[in-house]
Amino acid sequence: MFKAHLTLAAGLLSVSAAHAADMPTPQTVAVAASAPASAAAAPAMICHRETPTGSTIPIKVCHPADAPGDAAANERIQQQIQHDAAIAQQQRLNH
Repeated sequence: MFKAHLTLAAGLLSVSAAHAADMPTPQTVAVAASAPASAAAAPAMICHRETPTGSTIPIKVCHPADAPGDAAANERIQQQIQHDAAIAQQQRLNH
């Protein structure tokens, strides 16, 4: 019975530690409130919760939002890939 209580306590402790890691500290809240100009200069971030492979504890994952220039660059890359594939297909047909 003692092992079950110990296992339960360890599980609750790890869940609460993971939850506490996602919570902002008073220091970070104060820094964010005191520097609104730097927040406007920072890129927009997209965050979501994700469970890593082999784990049952979700973590917070953030990445910068795509800038408008990224969409144009992605389109050019896609067109280049399609062009290269068409050229390769044509070369196979000619030989």
